[in-house]
Amino acid sequence: MPRKSAWRKSISRHSAILRWALVVLVSALIITYSSQPESSLPPVIANGKYGIHFIEYALLSLLFVNALNMPWRHGWQIAAVAMMLAALFGVFDEMLQSLVSGRIAQVFDWTIDATGGVFGALLGTWAISTTWARSMMHQRWKKQKERAVENNDTFSTY
Repeated sequence: MPRKSAWRKSISRHSAILRWALVVLVSALIITYSSQPESSLPPVIANGKYGIHFIEYALLSLLFVNALNMPWRHGWQIAAVAMMLAALFGVFDEMLQSLVSGRIAQVFDWTIDATGGVFGALLGTWAISTTWARSMMHQRWKKQKERAVENNDTFSTY
């Protein structure tokens, strides 16, 4: 049994590294686009600026929720931390944009970033809680089935 436990810890560690690597990857993509002059951005990104801001920060916050998800943490704690991290990253992003020629830092941009972060954190927390609830229902169903088999009762899935 000790080997199985060590194996699970190894998988868990690799999973955590992968989750944080995705956060770093999306953060790097955001910084890459933020550090370019607006004239060099593709028209799709330049024209849909606020929608892109919302989506990229919703994705970043969703990935923060995924990376921070631990069994001992409550969903609201994870969501709050993910929202704060996304909002702080938005501040950093806007400050970085102010250093690029032809770009300025705007409070409205940051507001869109933070709103996307809130949406992503709530969506991620809802997805985790729904998955957890489904898992708990499945475990309860399995126990009921095992008891029915032990007692030679009929078991109905209805």
